Amino acid sequence: MIVACKDGSGKVIGFAELDGNPVPFSMIATTDETVAPRPYMCNVVVDKKWRRKGIANTLIRECERVAAVEWNQECIHLKVAGANTAAIDLYKCLGYGEQSSHMDVNRGETVLLFRKDLTPGKIEDIREECEIALDDDYPKRLLI
Repeated sequence: MIVACKDGSGKVIGFAELDGNPVPFSMIATTDETVAPRPYMCNVVVDKKWRRKGIANTLIRECERVAAVEWNQECIHLKVAGANTAAIDLYKCLGYGEQSSHMDVNRGETVLLFRKDLTPGKIEDIREECEIALDDDYPKRLLI
């Protein structure tokens, strides 16, 4: 988990989860559309008072950096509700492309699977670019 905190106060203003665990072997050959490929970014959330200030962008880019640089992965995936147009617009702006969609019968909504190719040499060090300190604590904390 990567957590964005207000510098000084430590107040959590957003977070994102990144799952790099392999898909369970029993699910590799499945056609179940609910199984997300890995690495998988999820639960990107920003406090309402802090939205539209680049926090989600920063969290997403740090997830990309971890996947590309620390885990040596070539792509990253995420799922988003089809009705969440604000998030979809953000993901598209950051270079994510829609890979597939399915109807989540439990939620009664369309879910979109997005993917972005990552090139480790082209992933900027978000900490230097945005002058953000990265704590060594777990979960990772971006001090904004």
